[in-house]
Amino acid sequence: MTVKNEDDFVLPIFNYAKEIENFARRMQPYVQSFELLNIAIDRTLVQIRPVGRLETTIYMLGRLCMRQFEALFVLATLGHGISCNRLLRSLFEKVVDLEYLSANPDKIDDLWDFYFVELTKLDMADQAAKIDKEYQRKIERFKKPSGGFQMRWSGLDLVSQAKAVGFDDGFLRHVYRMPNGYVHTSVGEIMESFITEEDGTMSAVTEASDADHRTADRSLLAATDLMRTVIERLVKNFEISEPKEKKEFFDSFEKILSGIREEARARQEPSH
Repeated sequence: MTVKNEDDFVLPIFNYAKEIENFARRMQPYVQSFELLNIAIDRTLVQIRPVGRLETTIYMLGRLCMRQFEALFVLATLGHGISCNRLLRSLFEKVVDLEYLSANPDKIDDLWDFYFVELTKLDMADQAAKIDKEYQRKIERFKKPSGGFQMRWSGLDLVSQAKAVGFDDGFLRHVYRMPNGYVHTSVGEIMESFITEEDGTMSAVTEASDADHRTADRSLLAATDLMRTVIERLVKNFEISEPKEKKEFFDSFEKILSGIREEARARQEPSH
């Protein structure tokens, strides 16, 4: 719906009060400590003064990760589980690039020059030429012997790149493989858009379901874990002080995760 303000300006209004309260009840321990994470992020960023292309790129990748986490958090409070999953997939890719570039600073030119490959694929060669008249020479190294270009700037697929910086298969399943199923058209997503009524008929889901809530919560927890990686990377790369709020928040976060694991185990145990 829309309303007009005092200047006769039309504003969109979304009634998510019930969803936000639902989220706060489900995730109360997380919500109670969340301000600590906000403070930790702010106190990390305010210390950084990047110099040069490499430092600026790493700094901005970190900021982009934090911005995307903010968007995912908002969607989680509104019960948009599948959209959270999609953002989680994108956030993970940025974190992997941040980690890989930090471990391989000599690849900085590959990251930037690969932008010309992306423009070429989009039939925007004229735009590439405006930026750099030598762009065609720079993209030669990204061409495959069989034709076309390599998929990513690093020369590795995302899974190989993620494993190279320490992400294991278990974590990849939650932040990449499962979310990847919802980036494109998915039968699973279609199935989750309907509910079976008592009479056996199917009805479209018109509000967030329990499955949406579970997906939103899982995505938020995984994204939060990625924020730990981002903060630690920025602290290490720029040799700044780690905010005490970071440890305080993640100590609480670990307790939240332990509680969730205990509940999951209890649900799996057979009743007597």
